[in-house]
Amino acid sequence: MKKYLLLRNNQESGPHSIEQLASVGLFPLDLIWIEDESSAWKHPDEIEELKHLISCSNTLQNRMQEKSEKIFISLPANFSKKSRSEMEEEYASLPVNEMEPVLETNYVRPLEDLKENYRVSNHKKPIWNKKIFQPSGGASVLAIFMGVVIGAVMIKKMVDGHVSTLKEPTTAIPIIDR
Repeated sequence: MKKYLLLRNNQESGPHSIEQLASVGLFPLDLIWIEDESSAWKHPDEIEELKHLISCSNTLQNRMQEKSEKIFISLPANFSKKSRSEMEEEYASLPVNEMEPVLETNYVRPLEDLKENYRVSNHKKPIWNKKIFQPSGGASVLAIFMGVVIGAVMIKKMVDGHVSTLKEPTTAIPIIDR
């Protein structure tokens, strides 16, 4: 016999048998878990055995009650169409500035001087003027070449002077051949 877990209003109950679920009544938004079968919660209308147990009457009655309730709001006694139209006219007749604001410029220097300063500041200034190798710098090229040669000679002497501490491999004589 299958056992069902019921999740309603974020609260889990059960395990229930199918008869107990029928007595509790199922709603369309309830979630059901079948023990040892389910891999996810399902709505009752997704499970064949439970489709006939869904009761929509309770939800329909609740919706009808919600719709049938009337809400009454009482307004003040002096609130009428006349007072509302007066309020709209008050808002519509807010004063608007008819004079446009005048632009004030407070320059100390004349415009021509400002333009000249802008032109002068826009001249491109070189960021790096020094050259690594001067065109007539044969001496610098010779110095670099000599440094490379001396470095190569020193490395060569270090490699040639290195004595290996490894023993030479010896070959074993087979015992059978003796």
